[in-house]
Amino acid sequence: LGSRPRTTIPVPAEVPTNFTVSDPDHQSFRLDWVAASTMDCRFTNWTVEIRLTHKCVTGYGFVSCPPVASQPWIIVESCVVTSRSTTSCVVDTVESYSFYDVRLRERCTDPTAESPFTTLIAEVSPRPA
Repeated sequence: LGSRPRTTIPVPAEVPTNFTVSDPDHQSFRLDWVAASTMDCRFTNWTVEIRLTHKCVTGYGFVSCPPVASQPWIIVESCVVTSRSTTSCVVDTVESYSFYDVRLRERCTDPTAESPFTTLIAEVSPRPA
């Protein structure tokens, strides 16, 4: 029997933990997280993506927050963080009085070593009267 070449699959970075949203206002919110083990990942950046899910409207005596048609994931440029020790950012590309799916992952030089996404839902406040 001939020998076969061995292949090794990198062990992906672990999912970032304690992913939280804070300080929401009518145009932004802050994200914080804790870095997990890099495993075989050679870090390139943290990447945050958002997707609008609900847009609220108000009228006399009512508020309605219907879902929007399926939206694409958008990379938040202010949250492409190139320092692994920086584990927070401000998302400032959002619409007031809306809800967003938010996801974060650790990016690596080898895409097969990137972490899975961690996700949360963020609410953006209405504009002040």
